Amino acid sequence: AAIVALLNEVRLQKGLPAMGFLNPFLYQNPQAFTDVVVGDNRIQGVGYSCSRGWDPVTGLGTPRFAPLLEAALAASAAS
Repeated sequence: AAIVALLNEVRLQKGLPAMGFLNPFLYQNPQAFTDVVVGDNRIQGVGYSCSRGWDPVTGLGTPRFAPLLEAALAASAAS
């Protein structure tokens, strides 16, 4: 939530609207995340492993602010 608040702050300063429903934006910008591909969340043999792309352990991965901001501003320019 904090990263989205910062993205929206920059967008508002540039006269752009705040971002709304984020799922399409996030999935269209995988370069804005560090994909975690090693590890799991297993407890007593039950759980999931990390894998390339989205996985139930880490989702899309760790967000990277600079690429997210670049994508957020580019998405505005394209629409």
